[in-house]
Amino acid sequence: MTGIKGLTPAEYFVLHGSDGCAALPEILMTWMDNGDRSPSLEEAVRDLARAIVSLERDGLVEVRRFELWPAGWDQGVRVTGEELQEASCQASSWLPDAPARLLVVGITEIGGAWL
Repeated sequence: MTGIKGLTPAEYFVLHGSDGCAALPEILMTWMDNGDRSPSLEEAVRDLARAIVSLERDGLVEVRRFELWPAGWDQGVRVTGEELQEASCQASSWLPDAPARLLVVGITEIGGAWL
């Protein structure tokens, strides 16, 4: 189940595991640390990308691209819709040595209420 009415396990994890604000590599590393979840990198990226796109669409998280991280939230450029879908599905966006343009997920006020 997706959307506001219910969360998938990956959506729940992103909201709870991101601790308010986390870069994609941090989210992936935490997800992969639990062997019961997606058994391969490809499956993990697929599951987490779907979760982030769904959460962003429903207004529970906001995703921004940063040249340098950590940085002030306002220094990032918001990523939405098709651009978010494309960027989040690329395995390179999730790896610790991700390109300089790092995607970071921040929980919105609506998402915080969901917690």
